[in-house]
Amino acid sequence: MSNRNPRMPGDKPRKKLLPQVMDPETETDEQIQTSRGGEGCRVVLFNDEAHTMLEVVAQLMKATGFDLDTSTDIMMRAHDRGRAVVTITDRPEADRIASTLREIALRVSVDEV
Repeated sequence: MSNRNPRMPGDKPRKKLLPQVMDPETETDEQIQTSRGGEGCRVVLFNDEAHTMLEVVAQLMKATGFDLDTSTDIMMRAHDRGRAVVTITDRPEADRIASTLREIALRVSVDEV
């Protein structure tokens, strides 16, 4: 049996995140607020030339729990367009995701929406 998100005893369960793969170049703040009720924080990943695509995808999977296809799509958007919205969630979860992405020195921002 494979467990792709192993938990240690005492770990708090993480919230289930919905993939929010959006194009920050064409999605307006109003559209994003409407899609998520106007609350929370947007986590944005910026293009990175220092890491392999595989490293970025693996870190996205670790940070978010998203599957390979979703993580690859986010990475490719950042690669092709310079940045990509990873997800929109509450502030503590957004900060946790950003912190995990920054573990390997990926550049991310967390913005209120």
